[in-house]
Amino acid sequence: MADSEKDLRKLVDSPTGIFLALSLLSSNRVIGYVAADLLESFSNIPAANADPHFGKRDTIYVASVGVLPNWRGRGFGTVLMRECLQVASQKGIERVTAHIETRSVARTGLTMKVLKSFTDWYGTDSTFDYVEILMEA
Repeated sequence: MADSEKDLRKLVDSPTGIFLALSLLSSNRVIGYVAADLLESFSNIPAANADPHFGKRDTIYVASVGVLPNWRGRGFGTVLMRECLQVASQKGIERVTAHIETRSVARTGLTMKVLKSFTDWYGTDSTFDYVEILMEA
């Protein structure tokens, strides 16, 4: 979970944003979160402003999903994503997009459509896909 506090605060404070945290009941310790907002809030992110839905205000962009290292690989990220999809649907959002590392797309257990791929994403030497996450009916 490496997002800056400033970036996360902006998402938490956004009236159109979705910010969900997952905590342990036994300790009240947050072990993961998902942060999203309207696609139009991310015009500086590659592919976001070129998305055909940009400007329609019908798409949520998942900006960040984080799970503490000791809790990864247990499905918590997928749980957070599914909950985010549900909240988006309740808000009347028709579409959800995100950038996801190519090697992680299959592990999410979510149905996604790859819209565009980016090699060496922000100098990470990793390939990321811009995906539409299909919302279950």
